[in-house]
Amino acid sequence: MAAYFIFSHKVIDAEKLNNEYLPLSVETLKAYEPEILVVDQNIEFVEGKNDDTRTVVLKFKDREQANAWYHSEAYQGIVHLRHEATQGRAVLCDEFDPSSVAPLPA
Repeated sequence: MAAYFIFSHKVIDAEKLNNEYLPLSVETLKAYEPEILVVDQNIEFVEGKNDDTRTVVLKFKDREQANAWYHSEAYQGIVHLRHEATQGRAVLCDEFDPSSVAPLPA
C-alpha cells in the first residue's frame, strides 16, 4: 500500500532551502523512486489558521520505503538544512484502503 510524506511549513530561509537543501534532497530521493505529487508555494487555507507557506507531498511504494528514505544516512545528513530553512511539520500516512473502514451502524 502506498505511503505519503506530507511536508507543510513556513519558509524562513528561501536561499538555504533552494540552494542547499533542495539539490541535496533530490539526490537522496533517487534510490527510493518516489512520485513527487505536490510542491506548492501558493497554498490556501480554507479552514483553520496557519502561517505555513509551502506544502510538499511525496508518494512512496509503501511505508517501509518511505521510512527507509527518511531514516537513511544520506537524508539524515541533510535534514538539518530543512529544519534550519523552514518551520513546520512532516507527516507520514498510508494510502486510503476502503476495506479498512467499518460500516456505519444503521
